[in-house]
Amino acid sequence: MANVVISISLILLLYVNISCAAQDEQSQDDDKFSGNVPLVRELTNEFTRHYHEIAPMLIMLYTPWCSYSQQLQPLLTELARVLADSVMISRVDISLYTDIARFFQIKETPTVIYVKNGRSLVCEQELTFEGLLQFAIAAHGPHVYEVNNTLDLNHWMGNYSVVYLLVHDQEISSSWHNVYVSVAAQKKANQRFLYTTDSEMIQNKFGVKQFPSLLVLKEGQAFVYDEPVTHHAMSIWIDNERLPLLVWMNITTAKRYTKLPPGKKMVLSLLDKKSHQKVYNIIERLAEGRRFHSGYQFAWTDDESLITTITGSSLPVQPLLLVWDTEKWEFYLLQANQGDDELTAKLITTFLLDVSKQKIQPQVTATDYWKLLESLVAMIYGMCWAMYMHRPFLSLAAVMMPLLGVYLLLCGPKKKEPLRRSRPLRNQRRQQRQEHNRAQVDTVAAGNFENQTRKRNLNRTSQDDNVGDTHSN
Repeated sequence: MANVVISISLILLLYVNISCAAQDEQSQDDDKFSGNVPLVRELTNEFTRHYHEIAPMLIMLYTPWCSYSQQLQPLLTELARVLADSVMISRVDISLYTDIARFFQIKETPTVIYVKNGRSLVCEQELTFEGLLQFAIAAHGPHVYEVNNTLDLNHWMGNYSVVYLLVHDQEISSSWHNVYVSVAAQKKANQRFLYTTDSEMIQNKFGVKQFPSLLVLKEGQAFVYDEPVTHHAMSIWIDNERLPLLVWMNITTAKRYTKLPPGKKMVLSLLDKKSHQKVYNIIERLAEGRRFHSGYQFAWTDDESLITTITGSSLPVQPLLLVWDTEKWEFYLLQANQGDDELTAKLITTFLLDVSKQKIQPQVTATDYWKLLESLVAMIYGMCWAMYMHRPFLSLAAVMMPLLGVYLLLCGPKKKEPLRRSRPLRNQRRQQRQEHNRAQVDTVAAGNFENQTRKRNLNRTSQDDNVGDTHSN
């Protein structure tokens, strides 16, 4: 009976999946036959077969029950109108077409990918309309751009917070340029790569005297690359310098900014920019300086929930400064002294130097398990409700299958266990068998002895008869 129920449930689940997929494909076919070509196209598993022949395409991989994916839907439509002549905008539901998720090795949604002629680039920028537009334009454009005048350089520095610039001395150095272009081909969609042969312009503007040289330009400051000219070393350095000098972050964007290089810590300030403008200016000056550039990444936030998540407790006092070790999940806390309204530059500088010299013991996050449980339940409830609204039959089947498994496990037929005899009973039975075997052996031996005795007597009788006959004769 249990096998029949399981078979029927699997058949129903398979039928629901096929019907949902067929319904989506039918709606796409209806759009094609009616002449209504959607701005954002839906992809299926057929996409992977023609991956190496695809024209420029921006793809969003999503699931229907993901709230962030739902927020991106109108942005994709607007992006398709802006980029209609250059880049095709598409999307794919990886809950239905799992082959595409495995093909790109996607583990979270939403994920935006640019694809062209068998090469793909994953968007690492913030998923806003401006961020997606910059990503698409950069991915569709050349690997590196040439600048040979101050006006063009100022234009790039004004529009982008982080710019990489390879400076040649009059002539292009092939050893530097080839490595630089190969790295830019992999990362051009999320960073801006420039090159110039006007070394005198760079020397006058930034004071750099050694060429060829690779610079990263942030807020008018130039930081020089001093590692070996190899693809691996240059790629790591570019990843480590990808963030601006001072970033704003909240609980939703923290994941993007916490991937810091080894040994580098996050200096996070909790403050209201309008009420604590003096403290913000101090943090900004420290971020633009070179003293703490190699050891710290500066950021600020007005989101108290982010600080609560890091520390595990509520710290409503503003302003405060938090040095966060994102690898070990440890933090160092600096708050204003009693009687002081704001943090001073001397206090912050001394605190950062003490952290660098390990004169202060770090604190470990005290996890609030009730809050984690509450957020987990809320997340699961929201995901299940969104999944039910988009795929009702599939969501019901997904809920019923585990319940059916639990029911069969607890209330299903159980196998009859063989009777196990106790050890004394087994010894007694063994002893009885041995005594029975010995009795049989004794019986057989006694019978053999009687037979031999009878034969012996018969032989004697026959011998006596023969001797009597001889004497009579």
